[in-house]
Amino acid sequence: MVAGSPSMLPKNAYPHPFAHIRQIQIPVGSTLLPILLALDQTHLTNFSEDMKLWPLYMSIGNIKSTVRNKPTTNAWIPVALLPIPSKCLEKIPT
Repeated sequence: MVAGSPSMLPKNAYPHPFAHIRQIQIPVGSTLLPILLALDQTHLTNFSEDMKLWPLYMSIGNIKSTVRNKPTTNAWIPVALLPIPSKCLEKIPT
């Protein structure tokens, strides 16, 4: 048996049939890699007119969730910072 061949995959390796079908179709020795994305709202300061920042984080899905969710493992990496301006609109004098 070759490592990564379909015969070595456990039956419950992929809960969704689509992933198992795709894994069989890719070359031997390759694997599917699930990408996880997450957003988290961060309040900046009151001096910045209550602007908020939404950091976008990325991780891979083949890390166990018990390990991935520990802050000390650094399993989530920041990918982008999305600034969200305050919803207050200044009134324009008419």
